[in-house]
Amino acid sequence: MSKSKKWTVLCLALVMLLALDAAITWKLAMHHVESTVQAEPAARMEAVDPLDQFRLEREQLRARQEAQLNDIVHGDKTDAQTVRQAQAQLMSLIERAEQELTLEGTESVCAIALFLL
Repeated sequence: MSKSKKWTVLCLALVMLLALDAAITWKLAMHHVESTVQAEPAARMEAVDPLDQFRLEREQLRARQEAQLNDIVHGDKTDAQTVRQAQAQLMSLIERAEQELTLEGTESVCAIALFLL
């Protein structure tokens, strides 16, 4: 196997590990939310907004992913191709976050406008 193929396989393996970590983190977060919701009294459950909880979990997951990608980017032994791939994934993550904020902001403005009408 040539050196470039080895690096490509290594990079793909890193990407797969990041995806697996994201899936496991999400699954654990969902399990934690389910167990927390079941343990809370009914009065407190009404006060918890599921969308706020989802947004919080999403931000926590995104922070973990950003930290992992930054570790790859700034790693001393990380090769240039892997750094480029990690930077691209980091940019993609940031772009998705911006899109979500834009959509959620637009959604909030529409909801307020409907409420005022």
